[in-house]
Amino acid sequence: MSKKVAFAVDNNMGLQSTISQHFGRCAYFVVVDFSPGDEISFDIHPNTSAQNHNPGDVPNLIRSFGASTIVSGGMGRRARQFFEQMGIQSIVGAQGTVEQVIQQMRDGTFVVPDVNLCDAEKGHKH
Repeated sequence: MSKKVAFAVDNNMGLQSTISQHFGRCAYFVVVDFSPGDEISFDIHPNTSAQNHNPGDVPNLIRSFGASTIVSGGMGRRARQFFEQMGIQSIVGAQGTVEQVIQQMRDGTFVVPDVNLCDAEKGHKH
């Protein structure tokens, strides 16, 4: 059985896309489908709510991709609550490219920092 993981990214460069540090305002999502074994495939989707979104819009978009996990550099508390309610795991603190994070996850070297909120929690309003 395959597993889909969505990565919030700043650019459209496939697996070389840079992980976004601000989940809700990222430009794209790279949705990686992990099949049994080492094979992966991916799709890239624009974040249609990047410039103007209501609470819950982007989590609903991720759900529409069929992803069971979302990976980002930073994410606000409210978005994390939406994902939790939807049964989607949110992982924050990622840095580098999608390919680098995938490799770290496979190697078991991916460490989630003790930071789970984006700068949005410091006065930025959604």
